[in-house]
Amino acid sequence: KRASLPPWKQPEGRDTGIVVRNSLTRTHVPLYVKSDKPLSWYMCGPTVYDATHIGHAHCYMKFDIVRKILRNFFGVDTRLVVNFTDVDDKIITRSEVLNIPVLELTTKYEGDFLDAIDALKIERADEYIRVTDHVPAIADYIQELIRKGYAYHSETGDINFHSQKFRKDFHSGKLQPNAHKNSDKAKTPYGKKHAADFALWKFSKPSQLGWDIEWKDVGVVRGRPGWHIECSTLAKIVFGDHVSIHTGGADLKFPHHENEIAQSEAYHNSQQWVDYFMHGGTLRVDGSKMSKSQGNYVSVSDFLSIYTPNEFRMMCMESGYAQDCDYSTEVMEAARFRLYHFTTFSCNVRAFLEGKLQPVVTPAELMEKLSATEKSFTKHLACNFCITAAINNLISLALFTETKLFVVGQKAAETLPDQITAVNAIFSYIEDSLRRLGFDVAFMRNPLEGIDQAAAEGAMVDFVAFCTSVRNLSDGRASRLEGLIDLLREALPSSTDEHIIEKYREITAPYALALEDLLCKLKDRGYAVKGAGSESTVDLNGGLDQHAFEGAMADFMEFRKSVRDLSTCRGSQLDGLLDILRMSSPSSSEKQILKRYRKITAPYLSASDTVRQNLNDRGFDMKDAGSDSMLDLRPKDKLEE
Repeated sequence: KRASLPPWKQPEGRDTGIVVRNSLTRTHVPLYVKSDKPLSWYMCGPTVYDATHIGHAHCYMKFDIVRKILRNFFGVDTRLVVNFTDVDDKIITRSEVLNIPVLELTTKYEGDFLDAIDALKIERADEYIRVTDHVPAIADYIQELIRKGYAYHSETGDINFHSQKFRKDFHSGKLQPNAHKNSDKAKTPYGKKHAADFALWKFSKPSQLGWDIEWKDVGVVRGRPGWHIECSTLAKIVFGDHVSIHTGGADLKFPHHENEIAQSEAYHNSQQWVDYFMHGGTLRVDGSKMSKSQGNYVSVSDFLSIYTPNEFRMMCMESGYAQDCDYSTEVMEAARFRLYHFTTFSCNVRAFLEGKLQPVVTPAELMEKLSATEKSFTKHLACNFCITAAINNLISLALFTETKLFVVGQKAAETLPDQITAVNAIFSYIEDSLRRLGFDVAFMRNPLEGIDQAAAEGAMVDFVAFCTSVRNLSDGRASRLEGLIDLLREALPSSTDEHIIEKYREITAPYALALEDLLCKLKDRGYAVKGAGSESTVDLNGGLDQHAFEGAMADFMEFRKSVRDLSTCRGSQLDGLLDILRMSSPSSSEKQILKRYRKITAPYLSASDTVRQNLNDRGFDMKDAGSDSMLDLRPKDKLEE
């Protein structure tokens, strides 16, 4: 028989109107919050020993959606804290395999994780907290458990949690009621009092990563924290003796979260350390969890070479936060198609506002549909954040509105101001809802609105001319940096002209690599730069697709920024040029070296300024701020209007 559930006490405070699936009760319960401060929220973070893939990101995206629903639709402020596990058996093994220090390894993959979630447009936590920054606090926590009789020193040098002592005093198995039955039947390992006991502190050999901690009645024992104890201690450091919401992947429910509860309730002498435990589903491929060990993972960079952050967010909305999600080409195409509903809706609304479509429905009907959608949308969000149904509400509203803007075979009515108001209200509601859910709603815009086709094609030609100038300068034949040639001849007096050019190209290679990257991006968008030298042209493949054009302009601007950064030595630099300058003028200051560097690379900046002037002459608004640039694709007269 299933073990009886321990009692759960509903928190005091304000009823948010939301019901959540609480893993502690296995039922939907009302979400209550204290009105005077943000909701405390602890989420288990990554073990930073390898690159982040979309299986990891899936969980953080799903709870990012929950976070945005709480804040943007129900006014619930949260304080989200996520830990970095930066000491662990996997980390130590990995550092030994790569022969690099643990700290170097974990620092690298902390950065990789943050870069990955930034790239996917997942909002960062309010605070990230590392295990290794708080080892003394973890030791103090363990010492208190020993004092209370809930932990003991082992013959192996470990310190273990006393699970049977806890079971006598508290409700065990809150997340997995029957889990202890298997351990009751299992053989007790050496150094433990029961098979369910687990390590709070692991003994470290002299050659292994560890901390020398002095334990009462035992003396100094070198070791490192166990896995489960870190979250209990870090949550205490930030939130004290109580946490409102604790989240993580469903695979952490047992043993990690179960053991967290045991440690924390024993330490705080609390029957309810966490009010709401919420577990997210996993990302699966062909029925198996996506993981490195399975070899079925997709890196974030590989994913973003094909799909967008918006498409990843929509894919994660194909199921509730607690449900598993399947990853496949078909699933991603479905997510893309759901976004396409909103793109076509935006285009049709724009056509309506331009007088190209006329409605065959009264404003009252549109507003009635909008009102019903608002109620249904909010109701779904309030029911355990049922985002899939909520998105379906928005799609349904968009389709309904489109069918009423123009119906084949029916005579269109005259467009009235009230109809414009109603259609605008629906468009604004859909766009605002998507924005509040975390989407970049730029995909709903028409970037070529009001832009003359010839001007757009001219902009492409201007950028291709800029690319040609960069290529020629980097090649060193059709045109070149005369200052660099003179410098090389001075530094290498016995070298042939061919060797000078070879060295020249080696130094300017970063420009060529940036250009190659741009051309690959343009090719992926359906454009191709053809020809060589000053004869280069851009093949528009029959026309300018609005989204491809906007993307191409963004690619060009990124490339232009790379050129400017390399030429001004801001953020990136030509290391070879700096080396030769320092070698040729050993007594010069860094300021003088930098001045000569910029004088030599000035032709690149001149080409950059030329393309900016040409675009401004065509009516586009392009501004530089330091090494950063902005290009508004709307003509200046539209901006002024």
